[in-house]
Amino acid sequence: MFLVIYPNLRLTCRPLTQNNSSFITYKEDFNCDILLTLLEDCEILFYGLDQIEKLAQEQGIKQLRYPIADNSVPSSEEDLHKFINQQLLPQLNNKKNIIIHCFAGLNRTGTIGACLLLEINPDINDQQAIQIIRDTRKGSISHSGQDEFITKYYQYLQKQRHPTESK
Repeated sequence: MFLVIYPNLRLTCRPLTQNNSSFITYKEDFNCDILLTLLEDCEILFYGLDQIEKLAQEQGIKQLRYPIADNSVPSSEEDLHKFINQQLLPQLNNKKNIIIHCFAGLNRTGTIGACLLLEINPDINDQQAIQIIRDTRKGSISHSGQDEFITKYYQYLQKQRHPTESK
């Protein structure tokens, strides 16, 4: 199940890797170009998802990784901003279709989705981005540290966009 938060951006849970049916669906239903995996290495191994990259490549899907610990947040606002601006926004601007996933597709995926919405649409604030994700997928961004991170990310972006106002 894909959750649409932007025309060429979808959120979902982990792919099923017993065979390549998830990746065929990603390609056929969404014409996916990029699969962003938020799982840590230990989760990939524990859940038997070590074939993700190979199965994605077989369907012409490029896998990107941005590991985040379960129930946690990215290491810093600056690090995420750099990743989004170097890896994701150029792809979105080139009309590439991106699917983002963690294990359940709720909290880490929702957090990154909300931060991406803030990058894409400077007219929304942190609470609006969180609400868009929660309205799209019930139960998303349910850990207080995650909404706090999104608020900090929004504040970071405001300082980047309006450097003279933040002094």
